[in-house]
Amino acid sequence: MKAIAIFDRGSFDILYLPKYTINNTYDEYACGLEVAETLENHIIRYGVKIGNTYNIHGVLSYKGQNRFLIIDEMNDWSFIPCELFDICDKSIDNNWCYNQYILSDNLLSVISYSRITNNYNNLTRLIEGDPATIESLYEDFEIASEM
Repeated sequence: MKAIAIFDRGSFDILYLPKYTINNTYDEYACGLEVAETLENHIIRYGVKIGNTYNIHGVLSYKGQNRFLIIDEMNDWSFIPCELFDICDKSIDNNWCYNQYILSDNLLSVISYSRITNNYNNLTRLIEGDPATIESLYEDFEIASEM
């Protein structure tokens, strides 16, 4: 699946996920803080360039927001609101899997590679930008990177 960036900023909530799938903690991780710049009036500028095409490596749905997993202009894996994109290639990788997690405050749905969908810890580590998790994704999916 591929999408073209039609916007690079918008007023979206930052993605927070509970650390665990059970209701025993309130620890949270934030998504996109390193690659998003907060502007005036809660407008966030994301690490995409208008007109560029991005491979979508997954789709996450949480609290009524849908986000695409892309590798942005800074070579970071980011879950970016889908409203910033127009899909230009609707084909989905045959290796993608679907999973749902019941969280303390909502249901999280994710479709992506099994390494992401079937392991909640990998998903949260990816969201917080854990270098070892990201490196393993590059190795697993043979995505060229200049890390």
